[in-house]
Amino acid sequence: MLQILKNSSHLIIVIHEIYGINQHMENFCNLLSKQDFDVICPNLLEGEQPFNYSEEEIAYLHFMKNVGFSEAVRKIKNLLLDVKNEYEKNIFDWI
Repeated sequence: MLQILKNSSHLIIVIHEIYGINQHMENFCNLLSKQDFDVICPNLLEGEQPFNYSEEEIAYLHFMKNVGFSEAVRKIKNLLLDVKNEYEKNIFDWI
């Protein structure tokens, strides 16, 4: 998991592509944190090294076989539940 915590009252959760938390995702998270947000990008691939963009088919097959959309949603939902009381606004205020 990539976490950039600045004691902000606002959190952005970034969901990475099928490639994992690669340099592009790290750069994007850093850019958001410079706007004074806390940023969390959960590693849905669970510790696996990120795939290169040239490995699109392999990355897709790996994601579908080892993670899948249902498991990804479960992980993201659990993260939201874990942090929902730590920030000024959260998704549960809008539902």
